[in-house]
Amino acid sequence: MDTTLSIALIVLVVSAALLIVISAAEAAIGSISRGRLHAPTAGQGLNDLLDSYIRQRQTILRSLTVGGSIVMISLTVSLVIVFTITMKPGLFAEVVAGATALFLSTALRQTARTFALVNPAATGVRLAMPITVLQWLFGPIGWGVAAPARAVVRMLGRDPDAAEANPAGELLAVLERTESDNEDNSLTEERRMMRNRIDATGESGDHRDT
Repeated sequence: MDTTLSIALIVLVVSAALLIVISAAEAAIGSISRGRLHAPTAGQGLNDLLDSYIRQRQTILRSLTVGGSIVMISLTVSLVIVFTITMKPGLFAEVVAGATALFLSTALRQTARTFALVNPAATGVRLAMPITVLQWLFGPIGWGVAAPARAVVRMLGRDPDAAEANPAGELLAVLERTESDNEDNSLTEERRMMRNRIDATGESGDHRDT
């Protein structure tokens, strides 16, 4: 097998794997809710990890976005090389490679997001090490790319690092913390209905994202 083709195939496989990890991490980080972090089954260490994801959500997602863009470029280039070598070089091979890259990347991203959204917290815990490595690799690039926009936001008197508001998540936290301590069954039932309603709304939003 041609050496160039072998290298292109290796890059293609690695890029596809990285795209799956990055897509799953993006979906998990974007969907973790602070309202469920006090669950005793998770353990304090895991709660701290997930809470750090929420506090650094924008920074992490920025790094993952940069990483995803770079991986997409490498995946597309490797496919162009593969199709150019295995087919007659020319515009047709490049078009086929581009179409294949679009289909493959979309399928991989949506599949990874679908599985990650089944349990975002568990996915975030399993991908803790890859997320740390991706932040280390792509964080500086993401910071440099976002620097102009952050400067404009500061000029407008806003804090670009301000934590994003999540009213539904905060309301869930209040409901779940007080439910076990309340002796009024009618109030407990009302809280349960409210929580189910918020959960249903959040799930419908996740399905729209996918």
